[in-house]
Amino acid sequence: MSTPGIDNHRFLRQFHSRGRGTCNGVSRPYVAPLHCDTPALDWRYMKRSTTRLQRPTHRIRRTSCAPDLPAYEHNADDLVANRFLALGPIEQALQIRSGFDAPVLEDIASKVLHIPLRELLASLRMSRNAITRKIRLGVRLTTSESDRVARIFLIYGQAGEVLDDAELAATWLLRPNIELRGERPLNMMDTQPGFDRVRDLLLRIERGVGL
Repeated sequence: MSTPGIDNHRFLRQFHSRGRGTCNGVSRPYVAPLHCDTPALDWRYMKRSTTRLQRPTHRIRRTSCAPDLPAYEHNADDLVANRFLALGPIEQALQIRSGFDAPVLEDIASKVLHIPLRELLASLRMSRNAITRKIRLGVRLTTSESDRVARIFLIYGQAGEVLDDAELAATWLLRPNIELRGERPLNMMDTQPGFDRVRDLLLRIERGVGL
């Protein structure tokens, strides 16, 4: 069907060659001929011009992480504690607030302490089901959970310097200590006073005081 006064084929050739169309004698960018006297053209471009943008069907996971912070990320080829211990105190605090990746607990258990994950979680008073779910879903640890992880890193690093051996430091963390009333140093990492007591004990070992 052709409308008098307008050559449809010529109109289409002009549209494709220049990207512009003439509607009612006015030259303008072509969007959709809603008010044009050529109804035969409406159906051809109506769908193209009025298609809505589809919303994403997947959920976007938001994580809070300080900008420009060299935060710890799970890396199977890296010793788990090194990157955290290399940070300054402020960066360490920011990392704790933003949270460690949950698989860090698996690395501590298998690569640092060489114990089952369930034993590590029991020592830190963490829910085994909750942590296992976070590891499976790739969710970050909470600030409280990350704080306990950071205490292990700090004590492990300090013990390694005092005893001059990483393996010996891991063994010391797992051995009941008379100065801690028979508790293992690892079992004291769930509270700040316990952490302070273990850190003080390492300082006494280093200086040879009361041992």
